[in-house]
Amino acid sequence: MKTTNTRPAWILACILPMFLQLGIHSHVVAQFTDNPALNTPVVTSTGEQAQPKIAANPNGGFYVSWFDNSSGGYDMYLQRMDSDGNRLWDVAGLQVADRTYSSTVDYGLDVDATGNALLTFRDDRTGGDKITVTKVAPDGSFPWGSEGIQLSDGLNFVANPGVAAVSDGSVVVAWFEDGAVPVVSLSANGDLKWEKTITDPLGIALSDIKASDAPDAQGEVLLLMRTFGGFTTPGRLRAQKLDASGNSLWGDTPIPVMTAGSLQFGNFPDFITDQAGGMVIAWYQSFPTLQTYLQRIDASGSQLYQEGGLPLSQNSSQLRVDPGVTYDPETDQVYAFWVELSSTQSQNGIYAQRVDASGSRVWGNNGLTLVELGAEDLQQVRAGLLQGEPTVSYVNNSTPSLQTARLTADGSFAWSSEFVFLSGNGFSRLQKLNASELENILVWQAGTDSDIYAQNINYEGKLGLFDGPDTGVELSVSYNDAWNLVSLPMESSGALPGDIFPVSVPGSLFSYDGAYSQESSMSSSIGYWLNFSEATVTPFTGESLQQNERTLLSGWNIVGAASTPVQIFDTGNLVVPGTTYGFNGNYTATETLEPGYAYWVRTTGAGVVDLVPAGLAQQNVKKQHVSSKDLKEILGHSFDQFELKAESATGTFSQTFFFNGSLRDVPTGTFSNAPGEVPNPLRFTLPPRPPSGSFDSRLSGDRWLTEQSGGTIHLQNNSAPVTLTFTVKSASSSADSSVYRLTFLDGPKTLGSATVRNGDTTDIPQGAEQILFDQEITSEEMPAMIELLQNVPNPFNPSTQISFRLSEASYTVLDVYSLTGQHIKTLIQQPLQQGMHSVRFDASDMASGIYLYRLQASGHVVTKKMILIE
Repeated sequence: MKTTNTRPAWILACILPMFLQLGIHSHVVAQFTDNPALNTPVVTSTGEQAQPKIAANPNGGFYVSWFDNSSGGYDMYLQRMDSDGNRLWDVAGLQVADRTYSSTVDYGLDVDATGNALLTFRDDRTGGDKITVTKVAPDGSFPWGSEGIQLSDGLNFVANPGVAAVSDGSVVVAWFEDGAVPVVSLSANGDLKWEKTITDPLGIALSDIKASDAPDAQGEVLLLMRTFGGFTTPGRLRAQKLDASGNSLWGDTPIPVMTAGSLQFGNFPDFITDQAGGMVIAWYQSFPTLQTYLQRIDASGSQLYQEGGLPLSQNSSQLRVDPGVTYDPETDQVYAFWVELSSTQSQNGIYAQRVDASGSRVWGNNGLTLVELGAEDLQQVRAGLLQGEPTVSYVNNSTPSLQTARLTADGSFAWSSEFVFLSGNGFSRLQKLNASELENILVWQAGTDSDIYAQNINYEGKLGLFDGPDTGVELSVSYNDAWNLVSLPMESSGALPGDIFPVSVPGSLFSYDGAYSQESSMSSSIGYWLNFSEATVTPFTGESLQQNERTLLSGWNIVGAASTPVQIFDTGNLVVPGTTYGFNGNYTATETLEPGYAYWVRTTGAGVVDLVPAGLAQQNVKKQHVSSKDLKEILGHSFDQFELKAESATGTFSQTFFFNGSLRDVPTGTFSNAPGEVPNPLRFTLPPRPPSGSFDSRLSGDRWLTEQSGGTIHLQNNSAPVTLTFTVKSASSSADSSVYRLTFLDGPKTLGSATVRNGDTTDIPQGAEQILFDQEITSEEMPAMIELLQNVPNPFNPSTQISFRLSEASYTVLDVYSLTGQHIKTLIQQPLQQGMHSVRFDASDMASGIYLYRLQASGHVVTKKMILIE
């Protein structure tokens, strides 16, 4: 549920530049307080901080931006705040642009799906007045460079830019220039995608821009504009929707939202989206009389209320201005609030209206009176939504005070105090954010010192930190027979595993802190290994986990999950990307931690991470840039691969190993690596082996990828049928001739061997603990550095001489095998110098037949046949 509020009217001078210019003058913890006399400071620097804006961060928390005149020039600044109101960057904020202006115009702030802030503003750093858009990452870096991207040439007057992060990952910017509205779309990397200009015979300027937030949105953007020319030109609203290619979806010319009257000079209304591809607009006109209106436009461009807008009140004996609006998509109801004025404008109050889907005024033709008309100066009405019910905030300049109320659907006050006092600090440029269904956050420029402050208010009408309603845990979790990674999804300390898991094996509870430790009881937030005698479904009920921080050691950790699906939020870059593993009979990489289970996580150092709700696309959730299902295909282009599958009563477990390739051939971005870099080698490691009795497979070094062409696969508990399938890298030009020899070992005992080509599947003997694999090289393919000669004599009895040539010094192994792959004898196993070498093979104790002799040296393998006769 989402709301945005209208901007105040700006009364400006009579010429166009003055019409659009506004002439407005280390990490520190300062979390939200429940004391309205001690609001949360966003910035309290010297000089003036002006025009704050607030935008939600999908990763949690929010951004606040402002113009800072502490050193002159009204520089562009930004601060990142967490959900508790703590400043996450330097106390003075992050300087985005060092400008030299003596006044300001409006600017734009939005946040993309990965938590990057997007700012667009008028900029004179490179000469002339230009429109700049810049991206700021959650760590305070600038992915598009410190100067951002300049979108205009500096030759014309430009003002009032806005920005929208749209659903396809693009960024759309619009602004006023030379009587028209240029619109530019950039890719997530900042590359130009398209540009166009919207015009009107009367002249036109941007009023607001937002991305379509429909569930099936495909990069559409919504624009609200107003006409103007001079003081006598009527200011009327126009609306347009553009698709991902910049095509107009609501006709060749923008929709005339207003057909009569005029906006007040300098008033640029906002709109809110309806989460279905349309918009809801509230505004007031100054001519022929002060009146507030409402209009909804659906995704197709149809105006749902009467032409020219629905008057929010039909009381012709009074006036009204400054509307704020919110929309509840669950009930399809619009709630609007405004300042009601007496006919002489000497008295004002706060009124409200609810409009249903048919456009009917539910709270009467004249609306509801929330604050009676009086002599006090009431302004800056802002609307919000809490648990599907509307909230209204307003400023009393006479007191001064900032107050908020919540209404029920029938217009009654939801809180016993009716209005809640938030601050008495003096206010301008009040902004309001629906931080969640449970909390609104307001920011403003303090009237007394021009600092910027914030305050939250929750669904109960309380200020400060709160945990939200605890509905408790009530869920069931499935576990396999044998070993499982488990955690408690509810608050508990000292719980006995047998009480919670009746079919668990006594004495099988283990934690891990660099080594396994046997435990007798369980606590929340900690992950454990636990053995089950049979498959089971375990019910959990209790109090939801309140602590979603996890303290990690350097290296591997078993992390307990939460009460709901979560992801790891890692601002300290502790977690090695791609090393979060669950266990369901074998290890599987994941990004989401499900309640009731535990997960392995590998770090580069000790520290603390947070668990945040799953489904939030975010930069700091440690994940590869491609999905898991795409990763295999990408690696398969550059690496050969073996896929092991093990069948058991609880399912089929598989593990894919990649080898004989180069990570430098993998497309940049697959592992978040920069051009020419390879990823952290820890990225390709597997967690410690599961307890005895569980099947496990891994390459030497606990890896699942190696650039070598040969190596060893280590198996644990190989009692179930296991198969191996070989696939040649898709980039290979010699797939049909690529051959690998597999040797299966049980300790020192050879169980057999196999030769596999592209697409072959072979069975792994039960009991095999190792699979040695080497690439076979035919004499035609063999490089000059290694040459294996035919044995002499051949056939032979009882002995023969085997010779070979090395072009470089190398550790060398020469073995003899039977045709079935049984290892017979090792003739050489030692370092050898460059040159020709020979060894005598005595077969006097062997039966006649065909035998293989295999040479391994310099990373290559070659095999030949020899015949022993009677």
